[in-house]
Amino acid sequence: MKTLLKGAATLLVAFCVWLIMLAFMVGVLQSEWLAPYLKHIKFPTSTAELGDSLNIFVGLISTFTVLVAVYAVILQSRSLKLSIASQREQEQALLQQMRRQEIMLQISSYTARIQILASDREWYQKLIDSYREIRESEKDEEKRQLAHEKMTRCQNVNKEIKDKMNQLSTALDALARQLTTETQGA
Repeated sequence: MKTLLKGAATLLVAFCVWLIMLAFMVGVLQSEWLAPYLKHIKFPTSTAELGDSLNIFVGLISTFTVLVAVYAVILQSRSLKLSIASQREQEQALLQQMRRQEIMLQISSYTARIQILASDREWYQKLIDSYREIRESEKDEEKRQLAHEKMTRCQNVNKEIKDKMNQLSTALDALARQLTTETQGA
């Protein structure tokens, strides 16, 4: 901002000097006001000479305009670099957020699966208990044997469910640790 103000002040000073010189050349300001060493300056006698003398100032102003344009391009370049850096930071933040959300979805999925397996295990335990009652109360050997086989199958399925629950629980613990690490790293 300070550089921009300095540039504007320089442009204003150059414009004022140009206006003063124009005023002297046109004769609005008297040459008596000039310093003694500037009195020997030959003032233009025609508009063609005035135009030729003003070309110097036009060139200076054109050069200054080009310099201001180059400076504006440099400022835009810096702004663009900062914008790109900011967008990269936002991209990294979004990627981290997406990884955390992915982990949270996996945790949610594993938790739901564990709840379903717990419900299934509870249902199989009720079956096991009912087959056990049938086996203990039944007098017919064939029905007792059939109840025992069904109870054994239910116990095997119940054990498989328990093993799956333990695997999911271990995976859930690993995901929770990973999420904690991701959160602490952010």
